[in-house]
Amino acid sequence: MTDLFNAIVELFNTICRTTGLPYHELNILIFCFLIPATWWVIVWFRTRILTGFELSHMVLPLYHYVQTAQSSEGFYNANVAALFYLGGSTNDGYIKISIVAGVIFPVLIYLGLFLIPKRWLVQSYFVLIFLNMAWFAWALSRF
Repeated sequence: MTDLFNAIVELFNTICRTTGLPYHELNILIFCFLIPATWWVIVWFRTRILTGFELSHMVLPLYHYVQTAQSSEGFYNANVAALFYLGGSTNDGYIKISIVAGVIFPVLIYLGLFLIPKRWLVQSYFVLIFLNMAWFAWALSRF
């Protein structure tokens, strides 16, 4: 797990050097916007539903990212503190919970979105967005 974690950190650092984005903002962009946005892409791909109402909910993660951009370092630090807390307040625990939250959960979510019956996709997307926002609310209010 440590090797995977270090490889992801190195990839993020390379992207940061290339784009000029600070590490914490790239992290927020990927985990708060890009990953949740891809959930909707999967829902759309499978159902071909894309009305204004649903499109507005796809933009929720972007709105969240924009709202946190001015305090992005504090937002990032709160999430790191939450992961550190859940990892038993050890570096090894932090690495493990980061891999679970940042790699394993997204892979399972993607698999679920491809395998769940179509009639539940839109509802599942909204549940995922709600849980995602609940995580951030918990991390920000607690840390």
